Amino acid sequence: MPQRILIVGAGLTGAVAARRLRTALGSTVEIECWEYLNDAGGRLGTTKDQGVVADVATSVLSLDLRSEEVQELQSELSAAGLLHEADNRILVETLERPNGLEWRHYFVPHGTTAVVDFLLRTSKAKVKTNCCVDWCSIDADGWKWYVE
Repeated sequence: MPQRILIVGAGLTGAVAARRLRTALGSTVEIECWEYLNDAGGRLGTTKDQGVVADVATSVLSLDLRSEEVQELQSELSAAGLLHEADNRILVETLERPNGLEWRHYFVPHGTTAVVDFLLRTSKAKVKTNCCVDWCSIDADGWKWYVE
């Protein structure tokens, strides 16, 4: 029986987790992402306007390029036309955006959902939407998880 992995959430974090797991475990593992919303993509930013705080998609991704793995991810996404380096001089100052010599900021011309979709597709993860984890338990002897 093939090894099966469940990732809860099909946003950017879930998509990157699927990519890392596929790379580490190879092609025989089955990766499934459960997403609570009706589509993958998640929300990557927060807006605060007139006393209202809301999660929203964002047009800029910030990457810490000190890690070789992040550098490889950036190269792959850029080669696919999903990231274009932003000129820091035209970005609005915000406390939420990290800064420093190691950080680079990229415009996402097709939206962050395109990045998530690309990562999920290339990791060959199966995505189930409108899924919520109601409970989970583990058989400690066999290290088998039960999720509903």
